[in-house]
Amino acid sequence: MKRFKKRVRVHFKLWMRHHSSASVAFVFLLVLTFSLAGVGYKYKSDSKGFVGTSTFAQWSAHHENKATRTLASSEQACEEAKLSAKSIDKEITQLEALYDSGHEVQGNWYGIDLASLPTIQAQLLADHGSLIGNKNHSQNYRQCTDVVCVFNSIYKDKTELSGKLVYYWYLKTGSMLNLSNMVPGQLSKYPGKYQKQTIKLSEYLFNLDELKKFHNLARALPSRFVHNPLFRSIHKIPNKLAIEQEDESTCSKAMVSGQILMGSKCLPEDQTQFSLKVSEHIAQYIDQYHAQKNGKLFSHSKQWLNSSQWEKEQVWDFSSDEFKQVWTSTLDEKHFLDKNSSLNPSKQFSSLLAAYRFRPNLVQAKTPIELRNLIKNEFFHGQSYDANGLYESYLSNTLSSWRKKESTIWKDCLDEHYNPSNKRELASSLENPLFTCVESKVPNFIQDSVLQLKQQETEGCGFFNNQDTFGHVSKRYQTNVDKFLTEQVLKRKLELKSHGDEVVTGLVAKESFLSEVDPGSLFINCFNKSNPSQCYEQNLLMGINKTLKKHNQLSTHYKEVIKKDIASLFPYSQVEKNTQILAKRFLAPFNSQINFAAQELWNNCRRRSSPERLDMSLFFAGGSKYVQASLLNCISEKAQEKLSKIVDQGSFHQVEDKRVSFKLNPAEKIFALTFMKSKMKQALNNILEEELKLEKHRLASYFKDKKRKIQKDLKESKTLLTDVYSYEQVNSACLKDVQKSYPKRVLYHSQRTLDKGPGRKICSSFIELPETKTIIEEKSQKSWENNLKLVEGHLDEFFSDKVSDCIESFPRTLGENFEK
Repeated sequence: MKRFKKRVRVHFKLWMRHHSSASVAFVFLLVLTFSLAGVGYKYKSDSKGFVGTSTFAQWSAHHENKATRTLASSEQACEEAKLSAKSIDKEITQLEALYDSGHEVQGNWYGIDLASLPTIQAQLLADHGSLIGNKNHSQNYRQCTDVVCVFNSIYKDKTELSGKLVYYWYLKTGSMLNLSNMVPGQLSKYPGKYQKQTIKLSEYLFNLDELKKFHNLARALPSRFVHNPLFRSIHKIPNKLAIEQEDESTCSKAMVSGQILMGSKCLPEDQTQFSLKVSEHIAQYIDQYHAQKNGKLFSHSKQWLNSSQWEKEQVWDFSSDEFKQVWTSTLDEKHFLDKNSSLNPSKQFSSLLAAYRFRPNLVQAKTPIELRNLIKNEFFHGQSYDANGLYESYLSNTLSSWRKKESTIWKDCLDEHYNPSNKRELASSLENPLFTCVESKVPNFIQDSVLQLKQQETEGCGFFNNQDTFGHVSKRYQTNVDKFLTEQVLKRKLELKSHGDEVVTGLVAKESFLSEVDPGSLFINCFNKSNPSQCYEQNLLMGINKTLKKHNQLSTHYKEVIKKDIASLFPYSQVEKNTQILAKRFLAPFNSQINFAAQELWNNCRRRSSPERLDMSLFFAGGSKYVQASLLNCISEKAQEKLSKIVDQGSFHQVEDKRVSFKLNPAEKIFALTFMKSKMKQALNNILEEELKLEKHRLASYFKDKKRKIQKDLKESKTLLTDVYSYEQVNSACLKDVQKSYPKRVLYHSQRTLDKGPGRKICSSFIELPETKTIIEEKSQKSWENNLKLVEGHLDEFFSDKVSDCIESFPRTLGENFEK
């Protein structure tokens, strides 16, 4: 605000001195208008659909202001990057501030009032409370006032670092590291039982060294790998055991329900190998997320199959005596990273995405450029991670930052040193105080840019400090940044000498666009179009033209210069990445509400038991599991309404006595719902998994109790063993009788499934009874004897007829004549 008042005073004086100069008056009015426009959060829109700052960007700016930390020296930044309780506390504080929605999560979790916790902590307990604590004992955490205390009470870590690392992973990724003694999909229904062994809770917990590796991984994961609605948690297989129901060579597994199981062999000491293994499984959820939104795995898309040269072939399987479809690739073996990635396109996809981030040199050496570029552009927003890739990224980041801040830097100096009446002074000397002012700000800009890269980029400190690995590229960075900024300042000097007022107006126009228009908002309005990138570029150009129309004193040539300058700041891929990050942050605090809504929806729809046919298209289809049509139809009918109510809530924050609200506009709601739908579907899938387990146990108990009665009824049946001639006939007849005893309320098992499971078991055990087997064998033997007699009689009759035919055709006299 002080800067704004200062600018008003300076420009007012200039206007009073040179009131005949229309251009300067116009500059003043623009500065006044756009400075006022920057006060508060306002959504701008006109009849043509051109929009201003998105709600996501407004919300993020508000929360980042709360989380801003004072810039330190570069050396201090790299010291803080080293893991310690102090450094991780700072990161947690900043991350927590980004997820404050203003809403309270109601309820009580083992003695903790959720409403008393920060939003994101309450959400963690509400969403993942089942993954915390020993499930064989009662729990009470009344003494704790935050989740770190809860986690450390489980770890018994006096340093408190373990709990902070678990919480940090959740804040960065949106997923949970398991803290309980249950493994998803385990055979035993009892906690602490795995591979028929009784195991302590501590064996299920990731140790401190492993947690540190998870911390390093969380800092390095790109935006597409985090806050994936399909990825829920990571679980350690206890006591160095193998994963149940898997081959011993399988040491890790990503489950469809969103959990990653990690055995000890998949937790290597080397950080790179550790990051590769975990991120390879996370990449599988990226593939599945694409399938949820587009109907097909990206690894099965035409784009991927063409680049990686995969196709399906029909191969004869001698074991099953039938044709099977298998994946084959014409890609040379040397282009596969390992044997596993050569098995099918999905495995190749997940291993390549992980290696692209953590083994960039290997991918560079082995992967064809077409496939490499596909990964780079589709999943890493044009970023690569080898030394040259980091150089290009950091250089681009710094140059883009200068272009955005340049107008502010020049305007600060113009306010102090520029007077339109003294153009001749600018033309006659390159040592004018105005230029000296701008040049003096350049070193601080470079220093701040390097510091931000060290703080925000995982490899930032190594890039600038590790001369052995990055010395050649970090020197090139420094050289080219210096050269670029020198050229930019010189360019503005020459422009000011020739077009003084026009350059000033151009700088104001550029700053006006930067402060008034959020390209993310343009992206949101285009993301659902058939060609979103083309739509975005058109809207961006329209927005720039709209700003420039307010500056008619600019020449056509100079307008084109400004237009290209602004457009280069906001490439589509970068805007897409930034907007998705902001949207995920904005929506993260609503995840628990989605889970609660999914449970409520399921419970209400489960009561609907009328026989129905499926109504296409379904919001949730149950995946590979059977679910009653009435339940699926009901969920599809009401899910959208549930999500809309959640997204309509928006976010708010209390500033002193004033409440600042952030409500999404219609286009933003549609964009937000694309993320929330996936989260809702995964929540429904998780409910289905739990419900299916419960129904399996209920059915097992039901048939265990009913088995004797059913078998008794089968024995007493006078028709079951009548007119039967084989075991298969008895089995079919038995199933018809057993079906009458099936429970009336079965939601997740079709009749065919019940027939194959408990129905067959009851019938086979009935058939195996000695008295039943005797009756069937006697009837079968009798039937065989009757059939034998029938066939023999038929053959006798048939042979007799043929003999008669032969005698008629060849009478005895014919033979006698032949003998003569």
